[in-house]
Amino acid sequence: MSYSKLLNARCSIFRHKEVEEDNITREKPVLEYDNIRCRLVRKTAYGSDTTTEKGRVVITVFYMLYLGKKVDVLNGDLVFINDEKYIVQEPNTPCGHHTAVMLKKEGEA
Repeated sequence: MSYSKLLNARCSIFRHKEVEEDNITREKPVLEYDNIRCRLVRKTAYGSDTTTEKGRVVITVFYMLYLGKKVDVLNGDLVFINDEKYIVQEPNTPCGHHTAVMLKKEGEA
Protein backbone atom coordinates (compact mmCIF):
# COMPACT_ATOMS: atom_id res chain seq x y z
CA MET A 1 0.00 0.00 0.00
CA SER A 2 1.38 3.40 -0.90
CA TYR A 3 1.63 6.24 1.59
CA SER A 4 -0.75 8.45 -0.41
CA LYS A 5 -3.58 5.93 0.07
CA LEU A 6 -3.33 6.49 3.83
CA LEU A 7 -4.12 10.21 3.41
CA ASN A 8 -7.89 9.84 3.62
CA ALA A 9 -9.03 13.42 4.35
CA ARG A 10 -8.69 16.90 2.83
CA CYS A 11 -7.55 20.09 4.58
CA SER A 12 -6.81 23.76 3.97
CA ILE A 13 -3.85 25.53 5.58
CA PHE A 14 -3.76 29.26 6.33
CA ARG A 15 -0.69 31.29 7.34
CA HIS A 16 -0.72 34.67 9.09
CA LYS A 17 0.79 37.28 6.76
CA GLU A 18 0.94 41.04 6.74
CA VAL A 19 -1.68 42.49 4.37
CA GLU A 20 -1.96 46.19 3.57
CA GLU A 21 -5.48 47.65 3.40
CA ASP A 22 -6.13 51.39 3.14
CA ASN A 23 -2.49 52.16 4.01
CA ILE A 24 -2.79 50.09 7.21
CA THR A 25 -0.75 46.92 7.57
CA ARG A 26 -2.52 44.13 9.45
CA GLU A 27 -1.80 40.50 10.00
CA LYS A 28 -4.46 38.23 8.49
CA PRO A 29 -4.75 34.53 7.71
CA VAL A 30 -3.97 33.90 4.03
CA LEU A 31 -4.65 30.60 2.26
CA GLU A 32 -1.37 28.68 1.66
CA TYR A 33 -2.72 25.27 0.62
CA ASP A 34 -6.27 24.37 -0.36
CA ASN A 35 -7.92 20.95 -0.43
CA ILE A 36 -4.73 18.93 0.10
CA ARG A 37 -4.70 15.29 1.17
CA CYS A 38 -4.00 14.56 4.83
CA ARG A 39 -4.70 12.19 7.71
CA LEU A 40 -5.75 13.33 11.18
CA VAL A 41 -5.06 11.07 14.18
CA ARG A 42 -5.63 11.76 17.86
CA LYS A 43 -2.19 11.86 19.48
CA THR A 44 -2.92 9.66 22.51
CA ALA A 45 -5.92 8.46 24.42
CA TYR A 46 -4.97 10.94 27.13
CA GLY A 47 -3.82 13.73 24.77
CA SER A 48 -5.91 16.47 26.31
CA ASP A 49 -5.60 19.20 28.91
CA THR A 50 -8.24 21.07 30.90
CA THR A 51 -7.81 24.60 32.26
CA THR A 52 -10.12 27.22 33.70
CA GLU A 53 -9.99 30.73 32.24
CA LYS A 54 -12.27 33.53 33.46
CA GLY A 55 -14.85 31.12 34.86
CA ARG A 56 -15.04 28.83 31.82
CA VAL A 57 -13.49 25.42 31.30
CA VAL A 58 -11.20 25.19 28.26
CA ILE A 59 -10.35 21.74 26.91
CA THR A 60 -7.27 21.37 24.71
CA VAL A 61 -6.89 18.21 22.62
CA PHE A 62 -3.74 17.30 20.67
CA TYR A 63 -3.72 15.55 17.28
CA MET A 64 -1.16 14.44 14.70
CA LEU A 65 -1.65 15.52 11.09
CA TYR A 66 0.16 13.67 8.33
CA LEU A 67 0.78 15.41 4.99
CA GLY A 68 2.81 14.87 1.86
CA LYS A 69 6.50 15.77 2.03
CA LYS A 70 6.15 18.83 -0.24
CA VAL A 71 3.81 20.64 2.15
CA ASP A 72 5.55 23.36 4.18
CA VAL A 73 3.83 24.25 7.47
CA LEU A 74 4.99 26.54 10.28
CA ASN A 75 4.15 26.94 13.96
CA GLY A 76 0.98 28.98 14.30
CA ASP A 77 -0.51 28.06 10.91
CA LEU A 78 -4.23 27.31 10.95
CA VAL A 79 -5.51 24.01 9.57
CA PHE A 80 -9.18 23.48 8.69
CA ILE A 81 -10.50 19.93 8.33
CA ASN A 82 -14.27 19.47 7.92
CA ASP A 83 -14.87 23.05 9.15
CA GLU A 84 -12.92 22.35 12.37
CA LYS A 85 -10.01 24.67 13.21
CA TYR A 86 -6.67 23.37 14.49
CA ILE A 87 -3.44 25.25 15.33
CA VAL A 88 -0.06 23.90 14.19
CA GLN A 89 2.31 23.24 17.11
CA GLU A 90 5.33 21.18 15.99
CA PRO A 91 5.87 20.43 12.29
CA ASN A 92 8.65 18.05 11.24
CA THR A 93 9.67 15.86 8.31
CA PRO A 94 10.90 12.48 9.57
CA CYS A 95 13.31 10.84 7.11
CA GLY A 96 12.13 13.21 4.35
CA HIS A 97 9.27 10.80 3.62
CA HIS A 98 6.27 12.84 4.78
CA THR A 99 5.38 15.78 7.01
CA ALA A 100 4.10 15.08 10.53
CA VAL A 101 2.52 17.95 12.44
CA MET A 102 1.26 18.18 16.01
CA LEU A 103 -2.02 20.11 16.12
CA LYS A 104 -3.87 21.70 19.01
CA LYS A 105 -7.62 22.20 19.19
CA GLU A 106 -9.31 24.19 21.94
CA GLY A 107 -12.95 24.11 22.92
CA GLU A 108 -15.20 24.92 25.86
CA ALA A 109 -16.93 22.44 28.09
